[in-house]
Amino acid sequence: MDAHEEIDQFVETNARGWRSTTHLGREGHKVVTVTHPSRADWRNPAADVSPLVARALEPDIND
Repeated sequence: MDAHEEIDQFVETNARGWRSTTHLGREGHKVVTVTHPSRADWRNPAADVSPLVARALEPDIND
């Protein structure tokens, strides 16, 4: 995907503070890397990556 440009991130607001990221590829593809749900409880607002994923799915204003 050649997605090296970080365009968004989410940092857990708990003691772990793990980061999840969105990267943009040369052809406009977005790659979202999140904490595996076996390691983070996505139902907990402190670790919920849903807003990051939702932002990645939004259409670009330039499209």
